[in-house]
Amino acid sequence: MNARQGSLPVRTSAPLLTLLALAVGGCASMSTSSTSTTMSTTNSTKTSAAKSAPQTAAKTTAAAALARGDAALRAGRAEEALREYLDAAQADLIDDTALLRIAMLHEVSGRLDLAIRALQLADRRDPRKGLTAQRIGFLWLRLGRDERAAREFTRALQLDPALWASCMGLGLAAEQRGDAAAARLHYDEAL
Repeated sequence: MNARQGSLPVRTSAPLLTLLALAVGGCASMSTSSTSTTMSTTNSTKTSAAKSAPQTAAKTTAAAALARGDAALRAGRAEEALREYLDAAQADLIDDTALLRIAMLHEVSGRLDLAIRALQLADRRDPRKGLTAQRIGFLWLRLGRDERAAREFTRALQLDPALWASCMGLGLAAEQRGDAAAARLHYDEAL
């Protein structure tokens, strides 16, 4: 069957390999012979090893791509760094480090909408980081979207009350709305 007839391209990913390892391990451990306990133990060990192998490989691949991206960035090759960071983000679907670096590259090159998108993706991977919400807030503020910025700063403070810069951001957002009294309260909170 060719691609036009509905076959899917074969693409292997860490989650798919893990799912396959679990399915194979689960089927193999369903033995009804007298050695089922031994087989089950052996299969769980194999399944556990098979499960961690793709994750370890993905982390190693991502770490190598991050290192290459950092080296490219230090050498002034921003486009190459971006490609390496994209590879790292695709290799490790849990860690948000590559996405944070992608956001930084977009931000310094003035592509604020792309920086926000990268930060939002990073936020989905780890929604407990107040600093990510704070960075999104400051980018929304730079784009003149003070209401969205205020929501992000508020969320950042809920996640980490020590983020005084988010109080400053709330003050700036209030100033842009023309609410000097609210701005002053937020600035006082920051101090």
